[in-house]
Amino acid sequence: MAYVTFDPENGDLNLALPPAYIAFHDELCLELSETFTGALDDALLAEMNRFVEDWIGRKNIRS
Repeated sequence: MAYVTFDPENGDLNLALPPAYIAFHDELCLELSETFTGALDDALLAEMNRFVEDWIGRKNIRS
């Protein structure tokens, strides 16, 4: 699943989380911005998605 996507029309990154994790949206956005820098490309998006997947696994919230 792609959690982080790029909208080329408006140049925005979008973060989609499972419902149980929505409350952590801002926290995760901050972590992403502090962790990832550089030019946005497919490889960086893939790294960001792996990061989010690992982050969700560490939070381990039950819906």
